[in-house]
Amino acid sequence: ISKQLVSNDKSLYGELSENEGDSDIWATYLSSFPDTFQYVVNERCEIIGNWSVLAPTSEQVEEIRNGSYLESSFCASETEFLLFPNPEGYFGYILNLSLNEAWQSSKNYNILIDSFMNQLYQWTEDGVFFKHWFVNVFRPDHEALYRSLGFKFLCNNKNHGKIYELSMNPYPKQQPWHKYPEMRNLYESFFSSID
Repeated sequence: ISKQLVSNDKSLYGELSENEGDSDIWATYLSSFPDTFQYVVNERCEIIGNWSVLAPTSEQVEEIRNGSYLESSFCASETEFLLFPNPEGYFGYILNLSLNEAWQSSKNYNILIDSFMNQLYQWTEDGVFFKHWFVNVFRPDHEALYRSLGFKFLCNNKNHGKIYELSMNPYPKQQPWHKYPEMRNLYESFFSSID
């Protein structure tokens, strides 16, 4: 699976090996944190899209915010374990949320994003909250997608791409966030408890 995901990324983004790293890195995450990788498959069971996330540490976030962190530097033993509620909330990093070019339709994007939002809602119900999300974006169409989700440009990545950030406080008003009023209520309650 990890080899297919890296192959899909190379088709979408070109050669980003210094930033992305090899499939072995992501195979470790796939086996250790299966809830953080989900896929859209076609009728032949080929992966045509996926989303994947992880929870960086505060130290990693400092480097992400100044554009110096490479995704190939992530290591499963050095990121947060997304299982238990964190009283201060987690940072989230979106490794990918994309579809292969031949499958980029509004229907398929809705399937992909609904899958992501449903997992976020499940984590929220389990007491797992995110205070900020980050993503390194490589394509103009993906920039438009993340802006539509409420992300704001933060800085250029010094190697490749643009870093975007989304604060979860206040809770985002854009589509598809407003489709989850109970998740909004839980987030507002969480942030009011730590203010």
